[in-house]
Amino acid sequence: MTIEELNQLYYLKKLIARNKEKLQELQAEYGAIGSATDYSKERVQTSLVKGSKVEDLALSICELTQTLALQNAQFTIELARLERYINSIDDSRMQLIFKLRFVDCKRWRDIAAVFDEDCTESAVRKLCTRYLDSHPEKKF
Repeated sequence: MTIEELNQLYYLKKLIARNKEKLQELQAEYGAIGSATDYSKERVQTSLVKGSKVEDLALSICELTQTLALQNAQFTIELARLERYINSIDDSRMQLIFKLRFVDCKRWRDIAAVFDEDCTESAVRKLCTRYLDSHPEKKF
């Protein structure tokens, strides 16, 4: 497994968080428009060319909700794959480093702080890199 493959969970978490934030913004905008619009005086649109702002927001919310559902499913699959890989590591110290870094998304300095005071972030990063270099055949 490569660093890029291991980092996929991190980027997926960031993407999901961004999309959740965007969804909240769209829902707030939808709520503000919905409560301020008097539909009794609005003209009925018969053309399919352009929808109303409310319709556009509703479609955007629906699409983003579906995207988030897919991303959450992908996250679950990726997390299980990553944990299978980490659990296959024989060294418990390396397992802890990998879990802290790639599952919990901790920084190298925070991981180093878990270990001895003599352990630096550079040392922890090198341990991880060396492990990956010495086990390139491990795929999950």
